[in-house]
Amino acid sequence: MALPLLRADRTTFFGVFDIDVERRELEQRLSRVDDLLGRALGAALRLRTALRARGIEPLLEFSGHKGYHLWVRFDEAVPAANVRSLLYGLIERAGALPEGIRVEVFPNRDRAAQGTIGPVVKLPLGIHGRTGKRCDLVGEDGKPIADPFAVLGATPFAPSAVARDRQPPAATVTAAPVPTPALGPRAIKIVEGCRVIAHLKDKVEATSYLDHGERTLLLCTLGHLGTEGAEALHALIGRTFNYRKEVTDRHIGKLPSHPISCGRIRERWPNLTAAHPCACPMAPRGGGYPTPLLFALRASQIPAFRARKPAGDMQATVPSAESATGVSTGAPPKPHGANTTVSQAEALLGRIAELRRQERGIASAAARARAELLALFDATGADALDVTAGTLRRTRAADGSWRFLIEI
Repeated sequence: MALPLLRADRTTFFGVFDIDVERRELEQRLSRVDDLLGRALGAALRLRTALRARGIEPLLEFSGHKGYHLWVRFDEAVPAANVRSLLYGLIERAGALPEGIRVEVFPNRDRAAQGTIGPVVKLPLGIHGRTGKRCDLVGEDGKPIADPFAVLGATPFAPSAVARDRQPPAATVTAAPVPTPALGPRAIKIVEGCRVIAHLKDKVEATSYLDHGERTLLLCTLGHLGTEGAEALHALIGRTFNYRKEVTDRHIGKLPSHPISCGRIRERWPNLTAAHPCACPMAPRGGGYPTPLLFALRASQIPAFRARKPAGDMQATVPSAESATGVSTGAPPKPHGANTTVSQAEALLGRIAELRRQERGIASAAARARAELLALFDATGADALDVTAGTLRRTRAADGSWRFLIEI
């Protein structure tokens, strides 16, 4: 359902920022749709900051396709020309947009053409007609708000006076300051060694956006470098549009005692690790486990690893039949060689389990990429796209499923 924005007297109750990823960016970077939407969200958050500086609290909506909408609701009807002047002025004060992002303003004209109702914008909370995705109201992390109707009721209307006053805004909007400390030598080693951490560093520099999970991943690696790690976290997260030093400090103060493992990273972020596969040569001994932190520290320098019992001490890590059941089997103690064999078997078993987790993650990432590619074809309304390698076509198989092929 769409909402006509213009009234017969050339006034409106609404102003809308439409923040989208440019089509050429989507076509050239099909595998990085999440990053591109992160750029759009970052731009939307910057514009929201600009609106709040004028005393306006907007509603942030995922458009269901290529970006986000920021809705401004006025308490009284105001001239459409004034609304456009206000919104365009805020775009200028919000600063340069991330690469590949464009912003449109609605209403985009003063009056409707004869015989038309003028510009319309799809209402929030519906289903996008092409992608089938819900157009949720979202928070600053880009995730749907649990109770959107409560937010609608609690969000105040903007005073019409702020749009009737056509003078340039007095408030200057600036991005959150980037902390001065550069990454220290050990933090640099982690960034250079781990492809996933390197990707997050590149992402925040390109988009000024990281979601909560990505910030947690940085925390559970860089955070274990002590003061250097805290400075690195502020330097990276400080580049985001919604950075707050006190919030970052609070999370650093709650740092888990153990650094996150490579296996857990693959399990929690399968799409990310599928796009940036792990190639770490590390095989820690003495009770440790693979983690990006080992690019900067030896296992003996990580307190959580020093507290662990050696993996070869099977009495400490694997319960005996008697301790597990309370009944002795009467079996004689295993010789040292048997313990070594068990250790090797457990290590191989753990490796197999880890590879299976990776396999599931890659399969999930491939399915998501396939769905996004289908959505991209639906959005263009065509069954062929010109790409660098040739012409990418989709065709229907006998079973009704889509198949993709490249004609060179």
